[in-house]
Amino acid sequence: SAPVGVAALLCALLASAGPSGAAASSSPSTTGTRGGDYGGVVINEIMYNERSGNKKQKKDLLANEADADDDGSGDVGSPEPGGDWVELLNAGDAPADVTGWTFRGLRGGSGKQQDKEDEDVFEILPALGGGTGTGAVVIPPGAYLVLARNLTKFAERYPEVVARTPAVLVNGSFGFNLSPKGELLTLRDGAGELVEAVEYDDEGRWPEEADGGGFTLELIDPELDRNNPFSWLASDQPRGTPGAN
Repeated sequence: SAPVGVAALLCALLASAGPSGAAASSSPSTTGTRGGDYGGVVINEIMYNERSGNKKQKKDLLANEADADDDGSGDVGSPEPGGDWVELLNAGDAPADVTGWTFRGLRGGSGKQQDKEDEDVFEILPALGGGTGTGAVVIPPGAYLVLARNLTKFAERYPEVVARTPAVLVNGSFGFNLSPKGELLTLRDGAGELVEAVEYDDEGRWPEEADGGGFTLELIDPELDRNNPFSWLASDQPRGTPGAN
């Protein structure tokens, strides 16, 4: 589960969003991250460790995936470079222009929030996928934007998702792997204001099937506290459902 003090820190982060975000609350609930200015964009699904170094899980996956290769390298995240991805959902009522927003990953969690050298940063740009004729990346209400670690690998693994563009937007490559041991993921707008913060874990009450079992973390409802493990379930389908309910 999340370390002691995470809730308080995330509240402080959300409060720092200022007038463009919602008012600070006493817990890191979604109320503080769904301001109308942002169109209600939330982190909705996370593929962070399709196959870990857990021997039992690895054996089960190998039995079901003839093309899987065991390189014996241990906990290195998804089995192939590019296996990690994050799905953003526009849960609001208006289109959300996310051009110039940054997706960030901080290993070691919120306890290392001030150590920017440990933070991976990816900027969402039209040239990287998902752009419109206006040269912007806009997520319609109820639609998704998938951020992939490696666009080429993602297209190979999920051709049905790429075939649905532009109905489903795909952007990348963000280039860094998501930690199989848990990580703080944030989304900031073009001005650097905090829009979203989710700290997942591979322990405690977090769905264990997503930790090397071939499944993803899926948010039950965008209204829920996304830093509460009970707000998440393991995906029904192996490899998750990027760009779909």
